[in-house]
Amino acid sequence: MRRVALGVVALTVGLAGCSADDPAGPDAPPDLATLEPGTLTACVAPGPGTAVETDAGLEGFDVAVLGDVADELGLDLDVVTTSFDEVVSGVALNGGVCDVAAGAVVGGPALGDVVTTSAPYRTVHRLVVAPGTPATVEPEAVTGVVGVEEAGAALDVVDQLPSAEVFAYPSRVDLGRALEVGAVGQALVTVAGRASMEDQLGVPLAVVAAVPTERHTVLLLPLDGDDELASAIDAAIAALTADGRLDALVAAWLRA
Repeated sequence: MRRVALGVVALTVGLAGCSADDPAGPDAPPDLATLEPGTLTACVAPGPGTAVETDAGLEGFDVAVLGDVADELGLDLDVVTTSFDEVVSGVALNGGVCDVAAGAVVGGPALGDVVTTSAPYRTVHRLVVAPGTPATVEPEAVTGVVGVEEAGAALDVVDQLPSAEVFAYPSRVDLGRALEVGAVGQALVTVAGRASMEDQLGVPLAVVAAVPTERHTVLLLPLDGDDELASAIDAAIAALTADGRLDALVAAWLRA
């Protein structure tokens, strides 16, 4: 695992009413029990779009969410690049490597046996994409011929495209070829599938519509971790949701 210090500037929340005699203020965040005092150490599993290795370190949607959560808690953020298996198995968290973990992990009952899950922070989307820069519409307004991978995850939202004519292709490669030669004008894909199709076609795919599923991603914490830290992270997610910052991150991520 490679540790990447992101150098996120800590933003202390709730400082209204501070004075020289009481620098912390009555609403200052509590001293949270993190592995390193003053720092939120986060294990992140790289994945297409959500977290990718760059020259500057690990960057992407999940890293941005963790940065905003750390800011809400008045903590610095330190990111540890970790495998997806180490995240979802609880090995990294319960082994004391990090305070919290992310990696586009979809919440589900099985996770409760090995980790503690946070409040959800993102709805899982399927995307209708097309070459160029088409106008964005609501899913039910998508028209024309849309291709989808026959056994792909995106099949779960086909019924949310009632105005489109949907054709299934045996593989993502076949779907990409159909899009490339114009046999279909649009494709229904997962977020990760969009990235691989862009690589295959050599052209960017603009989002025509983002189709929500009933699933959501969550942050993970140790199974028997500190309850106060878990509650504080949930409160931070709630604050980011309430003021629209999470929605803005999601919108930017879907466009990227």
